[in-house]
Amino acid sequence: MEETILELNEIIRRRDFPAWKNRLTERYSRVYSDPETLHQSSQSSVLVRNNIVLRSLEDYFSYVVVPSRANARLDDLVFLSEDVVEAIMVINERPYVLYLLRNVNNVWKIDTF
Repeated sequence: MEETILELNEIIRRRDFPAWKNRLTERYSRVYSDPETLHQSSQSSVLVRNNIVLRSLEDYFSYVVVPSRANARLDDLVFLSEDVVEAIMVINERPYVLYLLRNVNNVWKIDTF
């Protein structure tokens, strides 16, 4: 599991959208490609301040995922089931979910809640 997290972090650090997209569940791709989700995400103060409007999953990756995960570190794993794991990073003694991972055909993929 730790290797998977390191691999995902490296994909994000390299800004490798095709590799990242391959590691998403169908549900995650569908949710974060949805125009309404992209519109809501575009309302974040950082994106508004920088006049960024998300129009695609690739925009979401470039302007939301990369800045928020490029320097992420794994502090804990929470196994919700055999096939679902939360990867946690602790900031100021508070846990934050970096990834919700789901095992799909023996490949750990990023899923949405």
